[in-house]
Amino acid sequence: MSKKIIAALLVATMLFVCVFAACNKNKGDEEENETTKVYADATEYNFVTDENGNRVYTPDGEFIVYVTDADGETVTGANGEPETMAQQFVPIFEDNKAEYYGYSITLPEGWAVDNSKSGSFVNEAKQQKVSITAINKTYDEYYKSNKETYESLTKEASVTATWEESVALGDGCFKVVRFTLKSETGMNVMYIFVNNGNLYKILFEATDPATAVADSEAICAAVSYKPYQYFEVENEVEAEESVWESIISGEATEAAAE
Repeated sequence: MSKKIIAALLVATMLFVCVFAACNKNKGDEEENETTKVYADATEYNFVTDENGNRVYTPDGEFIVYVTDADGETVTGANGEPETMAQQFVPIFEDNKAEYYGYSITLPEGWAVDNSKSGSFVNEAKQQKVSITAINKTYDEYYKSNKETYESLTKEASVTATWEESVALGDGCFKVVRFTLKSETGMNVMYIFVNNGNLYKILFEATDPATAVADSEAICAAVSYKPYQYFEVENEVEAEESVWESIISGEATEAAAE
């Protein structure tokens, strides 16, 4: 396998994983109260719930939590009511279910949360990984960038790339594209699509190409998307495109090795 293809396979994984906390739209700095404590451990948040015990969200899909002081006690406002605040990113793990900013997932048997990367999951028995992220880009720009990458990789003999459009991925998922890349070390399956106006990307990695597509479809079916518009999508994509171009030309070998 050529060095530039090794670089492509290594860097592709890094590019495909996007931490929600870094991608969330900028809502401006909020005024902080010195007595307010925001827990690092998401399980310690005191969520506001409705009469049925369901968590309450803002119109933008953020969690609403009670404000607490340095001792962990709920802060009461001048009106005598508990103070609350919106919290953009709170990963929640309960039994086999994980909830993130833009979606929740009921993990199939054998799958677990990958605590080393936000929005990532692992199946150690099958040697599979998957990351699920919302992308703060327009669909057309992201489609163009990845299609160009696919077309470049089809010219390489050491990998097999496929590009499928109008793939069925479940209710509410539109403009679905499946981009696969198979090499001697395994297979990557990437889905890009629109759901509730947001651009999503699912990257599935497997060492066994024989079951990669079917297993990726099973994990995709376990995801439920939240009905909120999360991002302003006017962001430029030149930075990611330039990285891809350098991978294909072989100029990113050193970066991939790091």
